[in-house]
Amino acid sequence: MLKAEEIVKKSFSAWANNFIIVLPFVFSALANVILIVPFFVSIIFSIAPLSFVRANIGKFSSITSLTGLITNAKSFLSPSFLVYGVIFLVASLFINAYFSAGATGMAKEIWKGRKISLNTMHKYGKYFYWRYLKALSLLVLIIIGIFAAVAGTFSLPFFITKNPGWIPLLILGMLISFFLAIFFSLTLFCLVAENSSVKKSISKSCQLVRKNYFSFLGILMLFGLMIGGTSMITRIIPFIGGRISTLANLLIFRPVLTIAMMLFVLDRSKSKFKRR
Repeated sequence: MLKAEEIVKKSFSAWANNFIIVLPFVFSALANVILIVPFFVSIIFSIAPLSFVRANIGKFSSITSLTGLITNAKSFLSPSFLVYGVIFLVASLFINAYFSAGATGMAKEIWKGRKISLNTMHKYGKYFYWRYLKALSLLVLIIIGIFAAVAGTFSLPFFITKNPGWIPLLILGMLISFFLAIFFSLTLFCLVAENSSVKKSISKSCQLVRKNYFSFLGILMLFGLMIGGTSMITRIIPFIGGRISTLANLLIFRPVLTIAMMLFVLDRSKSKFKRR
């Protein structure tokens, strides 16, 4: 059984030897950017007075102007805003299901010792699409439900009284919600690794995390430290620091985390595969 640091180390090595695994993440990001442009434009015109939009149309590249746009909006949570938000979320799930299933399948093939390509991504993305989409949608609802029930309950005293003394309780609720949500975080990897149903994948995820909670939490903490450290370091670089951090997350950390999660599932499930 591999230790957390061994899984992370092996995953970085596998990423370096199979760099093509970054492509599903790049394609997904590009698709979401294309999707969000009309969504964002629609939001601007739906929540802001038309006169304000015309007066500031040339300044929307400024964060200050965008803040002013929202401040001057008639109703930020207008019905049209909610409709556009739901449409964007649903469309994003449909897009990400294909590319994420493809990336997860590529990670599985890596640990089987097979050569991966864009055809690998397409094969897994197509084969698992509907099950992956169903599981992804269900996970979104489960996680929202956990945070709404737990974090929402713990935050009630603060929002009712507005007393800062209740903030620690609010933070505690968020932490408990996070630690509970972790149990479902391997669902999509179990689905692809074992070609199982959504229900069995959720059950297997909870089982694996329960039996290996601290080692799994250790992997998440290592990635959290790396991502957070990279963000802090790149933040000191003027103008392009944020972009470097975003690219590092897209091209390095997300693919490596996917590879690591698949290795964790295969290793803890004692599946037969070729380790590199």
